[in-house]
Amino acid sequence: MQRLVILAPNWLGDAVMALPAIADVRRGLDGAHITVAARAAVAPLFQLVPEVNDTIVLGRGASLARVGSWAAMGSELRGRGFEAALLFPNSIHAALVAKRAGIPERWGYGGGVRGQWLTRAVPRIRGGHQADYYRHLVAALGFNNGAREPRIRVSEATQTAATNLLRDAGWNGSMPLVALAPGAAYGGAKRWPPERFGELAAA
Repeated sequence: MQRLVILAPNWLGDAVMALPAIADVRRGLDGAHITVAARAAVAPLFQLVPEVNDTIVLGRGASLARVGSWAAMGSELRGRGFEAALLFPNSIHAALVAKRAGIPERWGYGGGVRGQWLTRAVPRIRGGHQADYYRHLVAALGFNNGAREPRIRVSEATQTAATNLLRDAGWNGSMPLVALAPGAAYGGAKRWPPERFGELAAA
């Protein structure tokens, strides 16, 4: 195989947890050109991943409110010579995008209607860490699992820009820094109470 496209998870946390599985695929396809197709909010992550050759930013998904969006589905991936698509999202939409793009091999977790658009459907597993969920998928497709830790490569230019941004915000260059991200999607069930963040920051 020479050209593979990976449809990335839609959320940043899930995208990070998919990185070990992407590394597994890279080792199995050493000379292949691997492209990641991702939503705009997630795509910049994959520019820091050494196993990825290229990224494609996907537009908004198709919806009933935008009739024309269905005709355009898969257009970002069409005509690029991809021989296979690896789907990390479990959605019907992801399978349709790969199918409409004309990619001959389409791999991912099966189940429900979407299975009819996959050429290799892996039975879903339940429970466990999300990183292992993605690693199990690629292992079932024949790629040996390696390290479980995600890995990125940050350029010197990016590090310098980040340092300057922090200094402009008042950092003295030596004071220890701690990053807290108190947000989550899909409601309060995934959010830690504000007072707990306050206690953690104070500690």
